[in-house]
Amino acid sequence: WDGMGCNGMMGGAMMNKMTPSQQQDFMNQTTELRKEMEELRFAYQEAMRAPNTSPKDLAKIEKQMLELRTKMIGKMENLPAQ
Repeated sequence: WDGMGCNGMMGGAMMNKMTPSQQQDFMNQTTELRKEMEELRFAYQEAMRAPNTSPKDLAKIEKQMLELRTKMIGKMENLPAQ
């Protein structure tokens, strides 16, 4: 998830295409989603460290992270034009 600005979950280039007002709207609309993403990132890192974690366990967390990212992109796409 490197290089994905906005606390690591969205592409910096995507955020740079928004006006400051749109950026603020996006941040306001995604507060809970971003919190969930941080929790999943932590869970993923801990799972990677644990010797008994299966690839299936990691894939489950990765899927959850992808679903959250998709929701956040949807919020971005639905911002009012400025």
